[in-house]
Parts: sequence; structure tokens; C-alpha cells
Amino acid sequence: MRPIVFLPGAWGNRDQAIGYWTRRIREGLSPPALHSFIPMGYDRDARTQKQVVRHLIEGIRRSVGVFEIRSGVDVIAYSWGAYLACMVGTLQPGIIRRAVFISGMPHIGFGLCNTLRFARAAPSCLFAALGGSFALRSTQEVHRCFFPGVVPDDGLEGEVLAHMHPERTSAILQLLPGPQQIRAESPIFRVLALRAPDRQDVFSAGANYQGGVDVTCKVMPDWTHGTILTSAMSDVTHRVIEPWFTAR
Repeated sequence: MRPIVFLPGAWGNRDQAIGYWTRRIREGLSPPALHSFIPMGYDRDARTQKQVVRHLIEGIRRSVGVFEIRSGVDVIAYSWGAYLACMVGTLQPGIIRRAVFISGMPHIGFGLCNTLRFARAAPSCLFAALGGSFALRSTQEVHRCFFPGVVPDDGLEGEVLAHMHPERTSAILQLLPGPQQIRAESPIFRVLALRAPDRQDVFSAGANYQGGVDVTCKVMPDWTHGTILTSAMSDVTHRVIEPWFTAR
């Protein structure tokens, strides 16, 4: 089984948090695939998207074999991780062979509509960001951002809050619309993109990766941005994601 590199989202990409955010995916993987599963952390000191991506490319090179680097690695990317995967493909063509995006952000960054929706869902972040870093601050904000319109398992929103860490404002601001935005190219590797309907996900709305060389987008009617933390993710990993990798 080829190594599968996991690229996490914002607020859950440090060593202690990654295990929590990947547990449902790991539950759905077969033993050979689980043995080859490599979660990647991000540089906590990075101040720009490009610094995050450069550190990520170095981490991938250290974590997989020479053959996989030459032929391209397989990737599962969640949320911000999908945007970063596209950036990796832009800066280092050929390093990613194919990828599954789970609730992935658009490759062009966080558009104006998504930005306004996020501001309504998590207003405290607007003030916290002025201090140089920010994360969600209440279970109500977690619910609005990760589980809108659904009733999650008891205590899940509190768990999510406990497994979040702040992100640097300077790096995240570069996802927002504006002349300083660093734009990734549309995916130049094969992609299966699984996401919630636009109305149910503040972060992945509008992510169709137009212009990608081989992109299949599937809208999952019952998903939200927090589905990665539910038993539904284990099922989709087992039935859809791993077979997609092994069949191609």
C-alpha cells in the first residue's frame, strides 16, 4: 500500500490535535492502509501561506520514500489542507499524485461570501485576530461553523473546542479576497472532492476546483464541516476513499 499523507485543517494541525481530527478516518482504513497513514503537522511559527507550504513540502520529503517522491504521493486533505495541497502542487509540481479532499476549501482561497458567513458564525474571531492569532471561542461558534442544522453527538462540540489551537492571523489573512492573496493553481493532480452542500458548510462552499486536470466533485447531502469527526466519516473512508485509491 502506498503511503497516504494527511493534510489537516486550521486549528487542528499540531501533534496532539491531529490524532483527534483523524481518528474517524483511521477507524475506516484497512490495516495496510492504516500502517501507511502519515499525518502532517504545519509550522506553528509560519507567518505566510508560502512558509506553511515550504515547511509542508520538506515534511513530505522527510516522511516518504524516494520512490513515492519521484512518482508522487497520495494525499487526504481536510478543509484548509485542500487549499494547501493545491499550493504544494503549484510550488512543487509532481509531488502529489492524487488526492481526496474532505470538505476542502476552494483553491482560490476564502471568497467574500464565505468570509461574511464566517464572520456571522464566529464573530469573536474578528476581535481575537487583532491580537495576532485566533480560534473559535465557544461551543455555539463550533456549532454554527461545524454542525449547522444538525444535532451532533452529545458533548462533541465541547470536544472540538478542546482540541483546537489558535492560528496566526497573518497566515490566515492571505486566504481572504484581495490583491495580496496568494492564489494556488487549480489541482494539477487527480482529485476526488467530497463536501457538504454550500448552505451547510461555511468553509467549503463553492469549492468545485474548476480547471483541474481530473477532478470529481461529490456533494454529500447529509454532511457538514464537522462530518470528519463522526462515524459517517469512518464509513465513507471504508466504502469510498480507500477503494478510490486502490482502484486507480
